[in-house]
Amino acid sequence: MSSFDGLAKGHAIPSRIKQDLTQAFASGVTKIIESVSTFQLLVNTHGTLTDTPHHRAKLRSTRLFIARLVKDTSAKLKQACDTTYQEAGAIKIALLAKEFVSALQEFQKAERVAAEREEQYAPFAAKQDVLLLDNATVLNEVEETEQCIQEIQNQIVHVHEIMKDL
Repeated sequence: MSSFDGLAKGHAIPSRIKQDLTQAFASGVTKIIESVSTFQLLVNTHGTLTDTPHHRAKLRSTRLFIARLVKDTSAKLKQACDTTYQEAGAIKIALLAKEFVSALQEFQKAERVAAEREEQYAPFAAKQDVLLLDNATVLNEVEETEQCIQEIQNQIVHVHEIMKDL
């Protein structure tokens, strides 16, 4: 009989599974904290001399990676909460959840700054390029920038919804 068969029949959840869920949640929180730190560094260089199309692509990919991590880690938190009833395990989950919420708040702040800087720097630079070069490639980049701004705003809304669920 597998542990999942036992769960289906109402048997107790083995402590190994509880530990695995807690460790998976802790790992997700750690990855989010590290990724948010990287994202903040990228945001801080937005609008500077190092702000290139490659930099913006890295900023977008990091944002998407964090959004996936948040979704996965949120699911792990729910699973861990559903299976952890012992006081010591519940306390650990609660502390990790507090770190998770804190990391989400930092991500939200960084996303707001990124959106502001994207609106402030990218369109201006792109419009100047359009005037100087009148190039189809540059026009495409302006459209991508506008699309990126829309993605940022959508992701901010998504993170707010996740925060409300917690």
